[in-house]
Amino acid sequence: MGITIASTRIRTITADTIFFVLLFMFLSPERLLYMKLPIFTTVVILSALTWLYMKRSGNKLKESEEQFWERERKANSTRRKPLTDLEYIVIPYDSLPITGEAGNPVIMECEDFLLRLKDAKIVNLNGITNTELKLRYGVANLNDLSEYDQNYTELIRTLADWGEELNNLGRTEDAIKVLEFGISCHTDIRKNYVILADIYVAEKKYDEIERLIEEAEKLTSLTKNGILTELKKRSIFSPSYR
Repeated sequence: MGITIASTRIRTITADTIFFVLLFMFLSPERLLYMKLPIFTTVVILSALTWLYMKRSGNKLKESEEQFWERERKANSTRRKPLTDLEYIVIPYDSLPITGEAGNPVIMECEDFLLRLKDAKIVNLNGITNTELKLRYGVANLNDLSEYDQNYTELIRTLADWGEELNNLGRTEDAIKVLEFGISCHTDIRKNYVILADIYVAEKKYDEIERLIEEAEKLTSLTKNGILTELKKRSIFSPSYR
């Protein structure tokens, strides 16, 4: 049985096309029925398939790089836009347990840092790349946006450390206030969730643990799965779990 090729005018014949035609001819059903492939032939076929895979992977990588640089070029030429749609975080100083008392260096440092943020702008920009920020708001805003995001990172770290120290000192209610504020800021700090969940287990507030799980489900950072694992370990204490 031969191979019939239609009388169609072929404008471009690529290396991939030739490769597939030859591979089809060599591995046609008739040949596979009557021929045992020697080791050399098998190696040749595997090498050819590997070459084709690497070639296609290289083309895809090159295409991705070109798309990235095109977006970057467009981002770097985007003009400044207003930052009015950003979700700025406002620190509730009146409801947080800021006492100004001396004696505990951890608490003093945390309180001092929060007071230094009083006039700062704080925005959670987790999961948004610099290229995306430039496309949305213009390249001229990038430095300000980076500062707002850095303020956010330092804020959630400070809240987690502050809440942990308050809990260690037995100031449970104060610790809850601080750690709950961290949750409202969509923190992805693991200990912020874990310490708060342990407090709720001790107080038998199991519905609050379920709420923490719902909040953690919204995270997009790499810490999400670890946080959910820890929270679900603590949810087994809930009567509704049994």
